[in-house]
Amino acid sequence: MSALLEVKDLSKYFISKRGIISKFNTYIKAVDKISYTLNKGEVLTIVGESGCGKTTLGRTTTRVYDVTSGSITFNDIDITELSQKGMFDLRKQMQMVFKNPDTSLNPRKKIGKMIEEAITTHYSYESSEKDDEIESALAKVGLNGDFADKYPHELSPVQKQRVGIARALAVEPIFLVCDEPASALDISVQGQIINLLEELRDELDLTYLFIANDLAMVRYISTHIAIMYLGKLIEKAPVEELYSNPQHPYTQAFLSASDIMNVYSHQRVVLRGDMPLFTDNLSGCKFKDRCSIKKPICSEQEPELQRIDDEHYVACFMSRV
Repeated sequence: MSALLEVKDLSKYFISKRGIISKFNTYIKAVDKISYTLNKGEVLTIVGESGCGKTTLGRTTTRVYDVTSGSITFNDIDITELSQKGMFDLRKQMQMVFKNPDTSLNPRKKIGKMIEEAITTHYSYESSEKDDEIESALAKVGLNGDFADKYPHELSPVQKQRVGIARALAVEPIFLVCDEPASALDISVQGQIINLLEELRDELDLTYLFIANDLAMVRYISTHIAIMYLGKLIEKAPVEELYSNPQHPYTQAFLSASDIMNVYSHQRVVLRGDMPLFTDNLSGCKFKDRCSIKKPICSEQEPELQRIDDEHYVACFMSRV
C-alpha cells in the first residue's frame, strides 16, 4: 500500500504575548514534532480532549496554517515550502469538512452558489455544466437538486453538514480532513454523517484524516487511531489493536470514559486533574501530573513515540518495562 501523506516532525507554534508592554513572548506549541504516515484508502483518526491541538494539526497538514517546522509530503510532493500560490493546484486534491456548518456556510448565499464557487475556483464550466456538477455533488451526499435553491437556515443541521461535505467533494479531492464533522449534531443523527463518510470513502476511493473527541463514534470508520495530548501524539495503533490493548494510561482513561473499556475489562480508569496549559513550562512527560503510575524518570525525560509491537507506537516509559 502506497503512502499518500507523510508527516515528519511537524510543529506549529503560535506566539503568545505576556503583556502589552512586555518584550518577552511565550510560544503555544499547539503541534509539537508530530510524525505519521497515511496510506491511500486509510482513515487515521486523531482523538483527544478539546484544546489538545487536533484541529491545528488538521489545518497545518493541509497548509491552511503555515508550518513552523517539519515536513509534509503529499502525493510525493513536499508541500512544506510551497507558497499559497503554489498550493493552489493541490487544494482541489485535499479538502476540509468543518465541524460546525453554521459557521462554515455563508448564510447569505444559496447552497448552489456556494458549491458553484468551489467548483469554478478550480475548473471552467459552461453555465449548464455548472448546474449538472452542483446537482451531482448534492446527489453524492443524498440531497436532490432542489437544495441548490435553498439557504442554510432552511435546512436541518444534518442537511447542512451534508452540504458541507458536498462542497468539499465538488472539486473531486482524494484526501479529506474531517474536523469533528458530527460533533455539532444531535447524537441521534451523528451516525448518519459517519455512515455517509464511510460510504463515500468506499465509492470515491478517499483517504481521511479524521478528528474526533469520542472514541466510540469513530470505531467503525477508522483503520488507525492516534491519541493526542497537549500537542503530542502519545499512542498510535490499528483500530482494534488500540481498543483491545491500550498501553498509555491516558488512552486507557479515554477508553474507560467512552465505556469501550468495559468490553475488555471491568476496571474503571479515573483520570484526575485537568490538561495543563500549552504555555506551562513543563519538563519530562506532559502527562505525569495526571498519571497514577509515574516514576522518577517521567519527571526527568520526555518519552518519545516508539514502536512496541508491529504498528503499535506508544510514548510512555512504563509501557516498555
